[in-house]
This record gives sequence, C-alpha cells and structure tokens, in this order.
Amino acid sequence: MSLITGTFLDEITHDIPSQNWGPDEWRRDFDAMRAVGIDTVILIRAGYRRHATFDSAVLRERMGTFPAYTDLVDLFLTEAERCGMAFYFGTYDSGRYWVSGQHRAEADLNRAFLDEVVERYGHRAALKGWYLCHEVDVCDDGVMRVYEQLADHLCALKPLPILISPYIRGVKQFGDAAISIEQHVREWDAALARLQGRVDIVAFQDGQVAYDELPEFLAANAELARRYGIESWSNVESFSRDMPIQFPPLDWRQLRYKMEQAERAGVDKLITFEFSHFMSPNSAYPAARHLYDRYAEFTADERRALSSRWPTSLRSALATRPSSSTACCPSGRATRPTARTAARSTTSPATGRSSTRRSTCGFRAVRCGCSRSLSTTSSPGRSGSTSHGPGSSSCESTPSAPTAGSTSHSAGRARRSPCSGRSSASVFT
Repeated sequence: MSLITGTFLDEITHDIPSQNWGPDEWRRDFDAMRAVGIDTVILIRAGYRRHATFDSAVLRERMGTFPAYTDLVDLFLTEAERCGMAFYFGTYDSGRYWVSGQHRAEADLNRAFLDEVVERYGHRAALKGWYLCHEVDVCDDGVMRVYEQLADHLCALKPLPILISPYIRGVKQFGDAAISIEQHVREWDAALARLQGRVDIVAFQDGQVAYDELPEFLAANAELARRYGIESWSNVESFSRDMPIQFPPLDWRQLRYKMEQAERAGVDKLITFEFSHFMSPNSAYPAARHLYDRYAEFTADERRALSSRWPTSLRSALATRPSSSTACCPSGRATRPTARTAARSTTSPATGRSSTRRSTCGFRAVRCGCSRSLSTTSSPGRSGSTSHGPGSSSCESTPSAPTAGSTSHSAGRARRSPCSGRSSASVFT
C-alpha cells in the first residue's frame, strides 16, 4: 500500500498554535518523520502578512514584517540535509494583494522576495523544489496569472520542480455552495491546461469532501494530472474537519481509508498536512502521539508484508544499495531536466482548444531505485481567501463565490460507498 512520504511544515504565522520548538525539538521531529519514511518536507509558506520565517530585507521594507529571531528556513534546510530529505520552499502570502484583486502586486512582491531567497539559500543541498502557496478551488484567472509569473521567474532563477496544492470547493467547508464533480473537472481542466509546462506536481487536498465522495474526486484529480503530463500527489490531511473544534488530529481509521482510496486512484505520492502538529509523537496534542503509534505499527506491518513477497535476491540487493537521499527527488524519482524548449500539444476537453505550451522548467520524472517506503471554515496553516476580490474571474467564466475567512484546505462532494463495509457510520461523515 502507498504510504505517506511527505509532509508540509507549518511556519506558525497564521492559524495553528505554536509549539514553541527550538532546534532540539525540531531535530527530534525530523528523526520521527524519517523513522516512518518521510523523505520530503514542504514549507507551507515563507511568511504571511507581517510574519516571516527569516529576517527578509524585502519583506521588512515592503510589508513591515516583525523580527523573525530564528531563521526557520535555515533550520529546516539543515535538518532536511541531515536526514536526507528534499525540501520544497513555499512562497510568500501577503494576505492583502491577491485576495483583493491586486494580483500583479502579489507577483511583483514575490519576485523580489524570491530573488533574495535564491541568493540566500539557493546553494543548499536539500533545496529540491518550489511550492506556490496561493491556494484556490477553481480556475481563478488572477491566481493563474500569479502562478504563471512566479513559475517563469523561479525557473529562470533556479529550475526545480514546482508544486501546487489546490483544494476542492466541497460540502465540508461550503455546504450548499459546494460545486459538483463535473464543475470541478471543468475548472481544473482549464487550470491545468494553462499551467502545463509550468507546474510539475499537483497535490489536491482531500479533506473538503465527504468520505463517500472521496474516491470519485481522487480518481478525477489523478486523471486530470495525467492528461496534462503533471505528476499527481494527494495531500492527505491528518487533521479532522468533522469536529466542532478546529482542528484536532484525525481518527486513524479515517486516515487509513483516505490513503487506501488515494492508492486506488493511482496517485504518485502521498503527502500530508501536517505531521508535526497532527501526527507527531512530539506534538502538543496527545491524540497526535497516538496517531503516530498507530501509523508506525501499520507501516511496520506493510514493510514486513512487502518484504515477505520479495525474492531473496531482491531483498539482498535493496539492503546493500547505496543511499539515495541526495540522488532522488522527493517522490522517489530521479529528476532530469529536459530541453527547455520541449513543447507539448494537447486538446482541452473542457474548451475544445488545442494548445502547444513550451516547458519552462521541463522536469521529467524518471524511476529510480530509491525507497518509497512509508513515509475550513478555514484550514489550519493556510492563509488567504477563497474570494479573490474585484477583477478576478474563473477561467471558465464561473465566478468564485466569496467565503468568509478561509484559504486553503476546503470541503467536498461525490458519490460512492466509502467503507467497503468495514467501518461504522460514526467514523465517516
């Protein structure tokens, strides 16, 4: 079974309580991640509004950010390098410009900020990718322009795989305003047609849809990514949206169910939001510590079952293979840049238009021998808004209905029996 091999790192600038960790606590947590097979860590964002993960001259001058005191980016890169993990750097969210329709200002600010980031951290060995942190649920034209401009700029600065993690406008956040799976497919067919050649990985969040709808959405998301040659990950949320409080760790049975459905959909990699608060043995939440125990037991059983099916010669070869920590990209694949002028031609089923797009970064995934073992309302750790203000529009001319105070992770829809007869209705809602 596919296991979780990546996690977001929340930088504690928005809506998750700080655990007040220093270098020693983070070191222990990276060790705990590595113990269950995490090989990829993704900074959810480098800053939000007036808070930042390091003392950025650009953000201090333009946004009046408060002192950072600790350089979290350096700390995370150091731990990722020690543990042989790939680190994806998340961009900056102003919480101001893009949510009020000023998309050019958001992109311009980020371009200047990313120049500073590359100068400061671009040489670091663990830096393996970029994460565009502005999250949307439909093909919002303004945000697509931000994606396009930042992807082009990043590929000129330091060409690495680029990740996005959209959410679904589903019933758990939007209730009656949730969109159908047909509308979701139309929106993201249009969005990915625009982003083809610029975005390398899409990891849809899975927590906004009802459990009985999840299999259909996962399958649709994986198919959309394949249609445009984009790698498909699943962002398996490890917190619960079903409790009257925001946001406790998820029930283990629900986490396992979501992992199983993602594997059946054929996604390439499972990541989670977010290990350190909701799955860690070091978390301030007691339930997170128990979730880690259940997950560790499960992954150990999966390893034993897999090992028992391998021929002796293969087990021996894997046991003696050299470390792949620096040779592989986070999804367990080596990456090789293709010619930057390589073009792809596709026809969008949503629009009927044929398009040829040149790849800006041009990363082609190549299988390698590295281990892929184990790894809201508003949403924890997410910022911004589902409403993007005046002048924004869906790529398919579908207006994005404003919602109060939310950004990232959202809610759901779909159909299909979730539990395969194995779980009670009280576990899945």
